[in-house]
Amino acid sequence: MKLNSLTFSVLLSAVLLAATGGALGARESRRPNVIVINIDNHEKSALGYYGNKLSETPNIDRLAETGVRFESYHFASRCTASRAALMTGQYHLRTGCYGTMDASHLMKTGIPTMGDHFKKAGYRTGLFGKWHLGDTYLYRPEDRGFDEVVTYNLSAFPGKKTAMSHRFRHNREWKTYKGFRSTIWFRELRRFIREGAQEPGKPFLAYVATSSTQAPQAGPPELVKKYKTKLAAMNLAPL
Repeated sequence: MKLNSLTFSVLLSAVLLAATGGALGARESRRPNVIVINIDNHEKSALGYYGNKLSETPNIDRLAETGVRFESYHFASRCTASRAALMTGQYHLRTGCYGTMDASHLMKTGIPTMGDHFKKAGYRTGLFGKWHLGDTYLYRPEDRGFDEVVTYNLSAFPGKKTAMSHRFRHNREWKTYKGFRSTIWFRELRRFIREGAQEPGKPFLAYVATSSTQAPQAGPPELVKKYKTKLAAMNLAPL
């Protein structure tokens, strides 16, 4: 789900207050680790929690059952615009993001991101997955408050044929990864968390943005077979 700018501003302010101590005077050791997962380009009706009989989303369902849900929300109708609002807490047009291509997806410089805020508060910051707010110097996530980055450029958006091996940009260097995208993002997240364990007392912010809901994608053969069987049983045709 995508939160509107005002809702996220309030949410981010609350998280930052807890993370940095703020007026509460929280001790260093009590600052929480924060993981933000952004799964774009799907409606809430695609989730099992909201009654979808085809998709199996047990982990998200468990979060919905035990966490806090924002049921009244708005989005900017474009993935770039919505993620710019999420990243900054500002109305998307104020960030310069109103489209997905050319200059319309470049988030203005000088606007602090959640990465900037947490880094300033002494956090380790990491981003894994889709950025889509600028791929050149000054616009990249590594220029916008994130220390550890594994992402790809918009021009190299991975499609179905490249679902099992990719070249991703890891801290300004291109590296080849094997596996499916979502697996790679969360594998890198686990590495980031493990490495951070060597720095006790320093919490982390991790932003994970998957991209597999953008279009029909390849997947593990056993999973593809499973869903083809489910589609057939429901008299639905695969995409």
